[in-house]
Amino acid sequence: MLEQRLQQLMTPTVEAMGYELWGIEHFSGQSLLRIYIDKRPGPLQISDCERVSDQISALLDVEDPLPDSYSLEVSSPGLDRRLFRAEHWRRYVGSQVAVRLHAHSSGRRRYEGTIASFEGDVVTLELPGDERIAFDLNQVYRAQLIYDLEQEEG
Repeated sequence: MLEQRLQQLMTPTVEAMGYELWGIEHFSGQSLLRIYIDKRPGPLQISDCERVSDQISALLDVEDPLPDSYSLEVSSPGLDRRLFRAEHWRRYVGSQVAVRLHAHSSGRRRYEGTIASFEGDVVTLELPGDERIAFDLNQVYRAQLIYDLEQEEG
């Protein structure tokens, strides 16, 4: 998969600069390559994105992993960050998420709930009404945190 290849290619450069490569999205129809970076501690600044963009752009020019032209966008994952990898699920156990599955045996594809556990590659979500659902990561089409501003202020 292209995103995995790009992840392997870019991670050493991004980490050497003191950032975490959070995730990658490639939209071939839009000729867009979007890279999410994070920085701990402290907030990510626009200048951080510019620095990483310059380095990744040079790396991609040399390695040329994409067959067509593209626009490169480097961004923060934001407060409602998308969960791309297993370590993201582990990190956010106890957090609220919105999940869209490729398919599920119940016929339902969209869920909102709290990540109750993550073991192996299996996520268990606690849903409203004390309902729980478990699914394998390979069933996830897209998942992102639900940021609760009221909880943060309280």
